[in-house]
Amino acid sequence: MSKISQEVVDTYLPLEQLFLREMAILMDELDESSKTFRLVDDIFFVVKKCLGRAISSGSADAVCAMFNHTNAVLSDQLIDETLMVRTKSVTSSGWIQQAYHLVHKRAGSGTLATGLLGSASTENVTNGSSNANQVDAQTQFIYALNSVEACLSCLAILRNTLEQYIKEIYGLRRKSDLNKLQACLADLAESLAQTFQTLLDSGFDKLRSLIRPQVNSLTQSFNLVKRDLTEEEFEQYAVNDPWVESLIVGLQGLLKSFHVS
Repeated sequence: MSKISQEVVDTYLPLEQLFLREMAILMDELDESSKTFRLVDDIFFVVKKCLGRAISSGSADAVCAMFNHTNAVLSDQLIDETLMVRTKSVTSSGWIQQAYHLVHKRAGSGTLATGLLGSASTENVTNGSSNANQVDAQTQFIYALNSVEACLSCLAILRNTLEQYIKEIYGLRRKSDLNKLQACLADLAESLAQTFQTLLDSGFDKLRSLIRPQVNSLTQSFNLVKRDLTEEEFEQYAVNDPWVESLIVGLQGLLKSFHVS
């Protein structure tokens, strides 16, 4: 019986692995509502189904093998070949308005509820189709950053779901199997989370490199500000600091072109 069970698992695993690799990363369209690539939801839906079926097989070794395969598929096809390529597309300051709006929205909300792109213009998206090949690299870059952060959220949900499923299936079995699966799942989730976070941080570093020079140019005049103030001047500056007023005017001018109707 043990031999037959192993043969079934050996036959099943390649089929599940093929399904995961072929089906997970096919949809490459833009989701206007969440400002992400639709493939994020599709990928994690397929991954949850594949890993759920593997867990229900009752073979701890088969489940761990699928965990490892999932890590390889997501690392190679989703992160390296899809998201990483698009988060490298920011190369010039020609779209500083769009980049700044992204950072401004993210800093203000701190969530994906409004989308990192917020209400920024999507004029670059072809009206007839949302296929990623038909939008410019800048839009793909911003959607890719949104997608990376969405992946972090989906990964956390996936981990919690699978942890509960593992406890349901293996809770009354050998403790060693339960511990093994929990450790494998933790390795999968933590490895992917670290990679996603590194990619996200790198993308926002690129955006900051575009924005920082614009702000620095507005603050350079601070070196010329008088620092030895009389009591009368101090009181005047408390009400109306000329340098602060100048900075505010400069920032307003910088942000004016970023406003979206």
